[in-house]
Amino acid sequence: MSQHYTCIDCGRGYTLSHEEQRWYQEQGWPLPKRCEDCRSQRRRERDSGNIGLSGPGSEPSTGSRHWPAEFFEQRPERKLDQRQALSRPSRRSLNWWRNPYARFGLLSLGFVLLAGAVALAAGLPWWLVLVVVVVAVNGITLALYRYDKAIAGGEQTRVPEAILLALAFFGGSPAAYVATYCFRQRHKVQKLSFVLPFWLIVTGQILALCSLPIWLGWL
Repeated sequence: MSQHYTCIDCGRGYTLSHEEQRWYQEQGWPLPKRCEDCRSQRRRERDSGNIGLSGPGSEPSTGSRHWPAEFFEQRPERKLDQRQALSRPSRRSLNWWRNPYARFGLLSLGFVLLAGAVALAAGLPWWLVLVVVVVAVNGITLALYRYDKAIAGGEQTRVPEAILLALAFFGGSPAAYVATYCFRQRHKVQKLSFVLPFWLIVTGQILALCSLPIWLGWL
């Protein structure tokens, strides 16, 4: 949820959205204590080398000639003991999982590949393996659509629309239609940027199915 703060320089209020707060936390930085205008002003003053104290709580800069050297001493870095360093996962190793495209895309792909591998291991004919894969695509599509609807408005990471549309494109359009229109709490039906591509995908799939007998030489 968004949080409201008061700038320590100009005293005006400013708001940090949930995404901005999470970004600062992921970078390991403290939340800003100044509004965007004051931060921009301080950056300009810092670049010109003339920054001073412009308000309560302001930090001096090495570009100012009116402050003693003790103001510019670097703070000692906090060191973790060996046990904490070993138990704490590296930030880089988790960055890919924080990416919703990688997270939900790999989960969807892994589920479909697992279903196909099980069908192949069972010795099913190719057409039945294809049916299993299509059913798996529709199953993961229905699950992700309903999950995205369930967490809408909360702080959890939403499923990107590109992933939802990709699932519909690769055979999950029946489950996508059910998840979008056939529940009491409809999902994304008021969002034209999603509904229009979805129905374009469905139209293309219907045309492809209708022309399939011609391509196979049945007609």
